Amino acid sequence: MQKYLFILSSIYILLGCCSKSYSQAFTSSNLPIIVINTNGQNLDAAWLYETVSMGVIYNGPGIRNNVTDPHNNFNGNISIKIEGSSTVIFPKKSFRITTLNAFNLGTNVSLLGMPPHEDWVFKALYQDKSFLRDDLAFKLFNQMGHYSSRSQFFELVVDGDYRGVYQLEEKIKRDKNRVNISKLTPFDTFGDDLTGGYIISLDKFTPGDPGWYSKYKSTINDDSANYFLYYYPKPDSMVQIQKDYIKNYVDKFEDVLVGSGFKNPVSGYRKYIDVPSFIDNFIINELSRNIDGYRASTFFYKDKDSSPNGKLHAAPIWDFNLAWGNASYNGGNDPFWWQYLANTTVNFVPFWWYRLMQDSTFKNELKCRYVYLRSNTLNENILDQYIDGMVNYLNESQQRNFIRWPILNQVIYPNPTPVPGSYSGEISNLKSWVHNRLNWLDSSIPGQGPCSIVNITENKVYENQIGLFPNPFSNGFNLTYKLNKNTSVKIELINMLGERVLQAFEGNKNEGDYSESINTLQLSSGSYFLKLSLDDLVFHKKIIKLAE
Repeated sequence: MQKYLFILSSIYILLGCCSKSYSQAFTSSNLPIIVINTNGQNLDAAWLYETVSMGVIYNGPGIRNNVTDPHNNFNGNISIKIEGSSTVIFPKKSFRITTLNAFNLGTNVSLLGMPPHEDWVFKALYQDKSFLRDDLAFKLFNQMGHYSSRSQFFELVVDGDYRGVYQLEEKIKRDKNRVNISKLTPFDTFGDDLTGGYIISLDKFTPGDPGWYSKYKSTINDDSANYFLYYYPKPDSMVQIQKDYIKNYVDKFEDVLVGSGFKNPVSGYRKYIDVPSFIDNFIINELSRNIDGYRASTFFYKDKDSSPNGKLHAAPIWDFNLAWGNASYNGGNDPFWWQYLANTTVNFVPFWWYRLMQDSTFKNELKCRYVYLRSNTLNENILDQYIDGMVNYLNESQQRNFIRWPILNQVIYPNPTPVPGSYSGEISNLKSWVHNRLNWLDSSIPGQGPCSIVNITENKVYENQIGLFPNPFSNGFNLTYKLNKNTSVKIELINMLGERVLQAFEGNKNEGDYSESINTLQLSSGSYFLKLSLDDLVFHKKIIKLAE
């Protein structure tokens, strides 16, 4: 397969699909600018890492960046190679980079305001002419309370050649700012130390890649079993007992899931997986109708058993450029069916999701979670406002990009047809598809209530007198509020499934100003809701606890 893709890519280059230079002068941008000097190397054929120099120009939010400005965000060497599998045939390449120190060794740096690391991706966004599909998925999953790769748009110049709009994305990594699980060393071979942290994936693979086949066949194709890849630690850094541990953990989960007692709340599948993360993973993949959802570019992590994250989590997410109605195969452009039941040709959807959807409790929790999200994060008006804001931000740069890559009237596989032929048309199509998808999900999500958090009562007069700080927080936060009379007060923290995880106070209070210090040491990191009940009035505020 890789050889085939290499040949196709070579043909593209020989046929002149990559223009050699950019004739229109590029001098400045409202986006950050990244400048690469290859010293005569050809990045379009960089199948292995090449060392080049890179400068990043970023003068801060709202400040214009000029090509002639100092390289003030980064100025040094990087190693770079082509990123992706099927996308390598396109003339606008995606790249994987590693930032290097003076000795050309990998070094952690902060790029465009994101936490320091050494591994990054330049996403070309060639098939996604809106540029927004990855960003939209990442932002939503993050707002749902999970880590998603941070990203920033920028414009790229290589050896003086303008290359267009790109997206700088964090490569999925284990650290305190990304997938915040324990570091696993080759010496962690027994007891609690052996139980985490691990990251595994389902993805495209070459036979012989380190990993293992599922014990069970996929849902759609009885002749296919999914193949799990070791992602963290890297396979050559793991000892065999660690490889066996995470494989056996997944095997046990699958054994239970196919068994007759899989719904048991104590000994069933809930013993092995973090159900809220699986519910949110299902929602984001179904909402976006991600054709790679569940089966490719799919990650799971597990921390130590002693950690609050000691079960298998269905996160983080990755690669949504062919989601949100942007694929002509596998049902990708149809907003009216389930993606987890879609037929595929390779990398079949694991039977997990089909089995989970046979549990009425799981479906009820899914229903409650979806209904709640539709009232805020997944509200059409909020989504439209986000898209409109990003379109305004990218309006100048997208025009340059599509002069450099005049593809708005072309079908870039697997774009559905007919193509709109304009950037505004691409955005209109995206919005329309999202609205249709939400309408279908509203009537199709299974399960039933009652739900703890669905309808949120608000009283703006009182709400303006409620303060909460800091937010996000680490070990606790302060809540301030004012009472105009003797009032029945209840202060609770609710998780993202509507379950109460902490009751800080319940009782009567007299008229006056109040300040409460809420201790959350016993809670794991993630998103919660502060529920403040004042007589018959109920207020909810979303809060985020950071990992230590």
